[in-house]
Amino acid sequence: MEEKDTNKKKDTDATIAYQNKDIVSKLFGDRMKGKSLSLFGLGSDLKVVDVKPTNIPIVQARELRMDNLFELEDGSVAILDYESAYKKANFTKYGRYIMDVIDRYLREEKEPDIHMMVLYTADIEEAKASMERTACLPDTGGSILPCRGSVRGMDGGRQETHRGR
Repeated sequence: MEEKDTNKKKDTDATIAYQNKDIVSKLFGDRMKGKSLSLFGLGSDLKVVDVKPTNIPIVQARELRMDNLFELEDGSVAILDYESAYKKANFTKYGRYIMDVIDRYLREEKEPDIHMMVLYTADIEEAKASMERTACLPDTGGSILPCRGSVRGMDGGRQETHRGR
């Protein structure tokens, strides 16, 4: 009969994950409903009213093709997109263009300034050149073709077009 060695040392060494603070913070964050963001030391007394799922399930095969990407003489780059209609939903597309261009240049170890520009190619009654959100400010620097003169609310786009900018 084989004897069990009860004197063997049990493996009590626990491996602590490198991201342990991220893990603890995530667990803490999941319990923030009704509590102030100041608990994170974020300098905000705003209270959390709901904790939403953090996964954003998107499965899509996509290739973004902006209309033009120009490298400019000052080292910056300009994304130029042509639109025949103003849609707020296009700001999502512009944001993707900007993030993908940032990603491309970071892989090349470059960090150029990026200009997002939209040229409206049809009669547009109203178009806003920017959509401001706290985390980002997509600004399209909107303009119109000089032969089309009916844009209102373009945040100065008509004047810039006629001055040749």
